[in-house]
Amino acid sequence: MSYLKTLTAFFFCAAATQSMQLNASTKTFQASVTAHPEAEFSETQALNFGTIATFVGASCALAADGSISGNCDASFADASTGNISVGGLLNNTLLNIQVSGSTNSYTSMTAQGNAILGSRLVPLEDGVPVQVNVGEDANNFNLKVFGAIEVKQTLEAGQNYHNDYTVEVSFQ
Repeated sequence: MSYLKTLTAFFFCAAATQSMQLNASTKTFQASVTAHPEAEFSETQALNFGTIATFVGASCALAADGSISGNCDASFADASTGNISVGGLLNNTLLNIQVSGSTNSYTSMTAQGNAILGSRLVPLEDGVPVQVNVGEDANNFNLKVFGAIEVKQTLEAGQNYHNDYTVEVSFQ
């Protein structure tokens, strides 16, 4: 019987010890994060296809080197590739770059470009995002924009017509 009392006392003490909780201290801390800054754009040279014929279907292409082909005349108006400076980026940032042309009732423009990241030249096609890393030593890059334009509706001689194009930089 004494053995049974000892065994019962042992289990009672063990159960009591297991149900006891030690006092603990807790403290809540905050984690923080800073959102990427927005890219800063600066147009250093406007994109200009020169002078185009007025008839529907007239088209021309402006190459990266500034040469014109098709129904455009670069000698009458100053044809030039567009140059965009993109800054305000974080070093060693993975991002997508995209250039896109547009269509309006008079003309349709297809945009192309070359992103210049240090010594790297990254070709861009209309509406196609390209993933790049700006590098450890860079927080900016330059973009040369060129492409093609086509007349969709007869143009009035001597009038200026415009197409928007969009440069998009998004972070990964």
